[in-house]
Amino acid sequence: MSPIYRAIPGGCSEQNECLFFLYSEQGEVEEMHIDKRRFRANFYVEWDNQDDPFFELTLVGKTLKIGDNLELTIVERDPRCKVVTLDPDTAEATPKLLRYLARNHGGNAGVFAAVLQRGQVNKGDPIFVI
Repeated sequence: MSPIYRAIPGGCSEQNECLFFLYSEQGEVEEMHIDKRRFRANFYVEWDNQDDPFFELTLVGKTLKIGDNLELTIVERDPRCKVVTLDPDTAEATPKLLRYLARNHGGNAGVFAAVLQRGQVNKGDPIFVI
């Protein structure tokens, strides 16, 4: 089985849901020069599918395995508010980001995941849909 993604870990636990955000340096979002920290995720995953930079939205209901042991189930999409429009360093707003998300992704960016099996994640670990 070959991995579909590579992990860039933050952190989460069995007691808390994780926010899992796949990102792409593609298209309209790239043109806005959006810092991924605006999405405040536990995991940022590089996705190189130019056709669907918000691929994570299709993973609701699926289970992922990251590294050797961590298993997560994707439970729901993350509806975004205007906080994602604020630059984390300057607080300068980019309102067109929220308009883009509303127009193209139902206002969602990222997904929430629940931990099924604990495990350590390292940068570059493979991610599988199981």
